[in-house]
Amino acid sequence: VTGVQTCALPIWDNLARSSVIHATAPAEDSFINALGLGPPVRCLPLAVRVPPVTTDPDFLSGPSRILCISRLHPVKALPVVFDALAQLRAQGRDFVLDLAGGGDAHYVAKLRRRLKDLGLSDSVVWHGHIGEERKSELYATASCFIQLSHHENFGLAIAEALAAGLPVVVSDQVGIAPDVEAFRAGKVVAVGDARGAAEAIEGLTEPNVAGGYRERARKLATERYGQDSFASGLVELYESVICR
Repeated sequence: VTGVQTCALPIWDNLARSSVIHATAPAEDSFINALGLGPPVRCLPLAVRVPPVTTDPDFLSGPSRILCISRLHPVKALPVVFDALAQLRAQGRDFVLDLAGGGDAHYVAKLRRRLKDLGLSDSVVWHGHIGEERKSELYATASCFIQLSHHENFGLAIAEALAAGLPVVVSDQVGIAPDVEAFRAGKVVAVGDARGAAEAIEGLTEPNVAGGYRERARKLATERYGQDSFASGLVELYESVICR
C-alpha cells in the first residue's frame, strides 16, 4: 500500500489487518508508522527504466532548458518555480522552461497570468500531456529537471529524469530528496524557497560541473530505482509475508 494520506474507515481497517505496508520513501515510512496502524512498514523505492544515454550533444550551445513534467496542480508549487526563473531573468540568465503536463483549465489560466505578470511568457513552452516518446525527447535536450512540490510521496517523474541523466532541483518535501542529496545528483532546497531554487539551477547548469551531476544522476537511478533492484526487493518483501 503506497501513498497513504487520509483513509476512509474501511481502508483504515484493511491497512490495520495487513501483514506489511509498502512505503516508497523514508518520509512516507515515517508518516505511516506515526499512524500507529500496527503492521510493519517496509520502505522500497519505486522502479524506473534506466535508458541508454540520449543527451543531445548540442544542448550546451543554447540557453539552459529547464524541464518540469508534472500535474498542473497547486501542490506542485509551480508559482515558486516561476519566481525562481524571474530571479534568473533579473540576473541576465537566458533559459527556457519546458512545462509538460495537464491540469484544471482555471488553474492553468491562473499560471499563465502569473507568468505574464512576471514577464516570462516568452520563456515557457507549454507541452500539455505528453507520451513516452516526447518525454524522451525532452529529457535529451534538458539541462536540468525541477520539481518544488509542497508534498511528494516519492517523485516518479524525478526518478525518471535522474535515469535519463538529468540533475534535479527538488524541494525538501519530495520523498526522494534524501537520495538526491546523498548521491549529489542535484540540489535540495527548502520548500517555497525561490531564491534557493534559482541558485540551484544556476549551479547545476554551469558547463564545467554539469557532466558530473549527470553521471551521478544516472548512478542514483541505477542503484536505487533500477528495475532489477526493485524486482528483487519486491520478491524479498512478498516472501517475508508468505513464508512467515
